[in-house]
Amino acid sequence: MPLRAQNTPEHTPAEPSGVPAELHLRVRSSALRLRVGSRAGRVLVVDDDAWVRNTLRKLEQFGAQVEVLEGPEGLLEVARQHRPDVIIIDGAIPDASNLIKHLGADPVTHPIPVLVLLDRNDVEGRVRALEDGAFDCLTTPFHPPEVLARVEKVLHVKGREDALRRRITFLEELATSDPLTSLLNRRALEERLYLEMERARRSGHPLSCLILDIDWFKDINDRYGHKVGDDVIRQLAKVVLERKRDRDVVCRYGGEEFVWLLPGIDKGLAVEMADLLRRAVHEIDIPTGEGSFNITISVGVSTYQWKEHGRQSAEALLERADQALYQAKEQGKNRVVYLDPSVEHPLEEAAPGQNAVDLV
Repeated sequence: MPLRAQNTPEHTPAEPSGVPAELHLRVRSSALRLRVGSRAGRVLVVDDDAWVRNTLRKLEQFGAQVEVLEGPEGLLEVARQHRPDVIIIDGAIPDASNLIKHLGADPVTHPIPVLVLLDRNDVEGRVRALEDGAFDCLTTPFHPPEVLARVEKVLHVKGREDALRRRITFLEELATSDPLTSLLNRRALEERLYLEMERARRSGHPLSCLILDIDWFKDINDRYGHKVGDDVIRQLAKVVLERKRDRDVVCRYGGEEFVWLLPGIDKGLAVEMADLLRRAVHEIDIPTGEGSFNITISVGVSTYQWKEHGRQSAEALLERADQALYQAKEQGKNRVVYLDPSVEHPLEEAAPGQNAVDLV
């Protein structure tokens, strides 16, 4: 059954003679037009007019999932939770303009196109709606087949935009993640390290840096092959991730080296966490055709603290942890070594909370 306007005093449908016969035929013959990819398109209708709500519910006959609200109350929450593919909203409801702006400003609802229903004589209202961020406007009284065609077009555009966003997200992850472990890669670490260092300067809280390296990794590869070597790297990444807090940063720095940034963790706790990690890694059983074996790691630790070290570059903290790792290797491996960052500038240059540019 095609969408069809009802004869009511408030809504007078367009004359049948004004709609081409082929349009009616196309509407009747297209049962599943309102889709986004392989799934039903989700339509949220916000209107206080029962005729409008009931008429737009008939979009379900063409494959859509339709949810209706009788007023603007709760619109933002519903949109955030249900993530509709298109919102059709009565432009005459109270505060419609602000609602459209809020939908566009929210990172969650920003991608959702909004169609605004407005009187055909309200030219200023349509201009304002578009300026507020609406995707398009529908004039009332409307002819249902036109609504169907417009919603179909919006869903088609939304589907293409969603696919493009997924592709961009995939490429961003590809550019910033390590394919073997799915951890951040070295490129991503450089940016995060700078941000965490700036945060530590401003807040005065400590920032600890751990660099860990698998002992005798070349021998493992030579004896068991690179497939087993890759498994060792994945197992180590898993153990670190099991101990990672939400705010921590973990990356595969290169080869068998990993970096673990610990914001807010002081020297004593950082060394303790490093040693607990070292012990946990030694308990991992790596299966091979010759039986299982265990691995060990060496860890270099350094902790930046504003009160002790003053202004310090992010690279200097990383380099100091790397020097500590080198000492751990030189002292026999399978151990944790801590080195303080060198004091590059006196404390009195600035206090926590000042911008880096204030320290020049």
